[in-house]
Amino acid sequence: MNSPPSVVLITVDCLRADHLGCYGYDRPTTPHIDSFADDATVFEYSYANSPGTRWALQSIHTGVHTDQIDGLGVPDDAISLAQVFQQAGYATGGFAKNGFLTRDYRYDVGFDTFVGVSDFESDERLFKRIGTTINNTFENDWLLSNVFGPLYSRLQSVQNQDNDYRPAITDAGACHRKHHVQGCRALEVCPAKPTPCKT
Repeated sequence: MNSPPSVVLITVDCLRADHLGCYGYDRPTTPHIDSFADDATVFEYSYANSPGTRWALQSIHTGVHTDQIDGLGVPDDAISLAQVFQQAGYATGGFAKNGFLTRDYRYDVGFDTFVGVSDFESDERLFKRIGTTINNTFENDWLLSNVFGPLYSRLQSVQNQDNDYRPAITDAGACHRKHHVQGCRALEVCPAKPTPCKT
């Protein structure tokens, strides 16, 4: 019998589609995401249930629209995404460096291990603290060398580059630019064009 697949959910605040290589951005800002996207499903459109982190993450973690939640965080009567995985027999771990993703807001519910803002020591850099915590928790050299090592190295190199960014564009604009940069795929519909693209 095959073991169930591993599942990793990564959320990033303020990550713009028009600054990801897999969506046509011409600077090498996201080589690891782009490499992953080469063999993954890449969505041309996505819709957030709200424009803010605290509300969007409520829906991601509970499957409930924020209009149906009174207050912040995971409600007492909600079943969290982590609980669903935990009940299916997964070992679960949550690592958050965001003031809204804390135990105070019940985001730890369903995680066997949860490391939040208050668990990180302040004398180390953020990604080193996260990597150290994950390594100490899971003792997983593969995770460190193949996921967090390259991410940390890339973020270090990006910090030393200039920060000239283009103005924001819509998802439709990113899709349209992707077609011109990478070419069309069969049956893709670009919002800037009324007909399906042809390969």
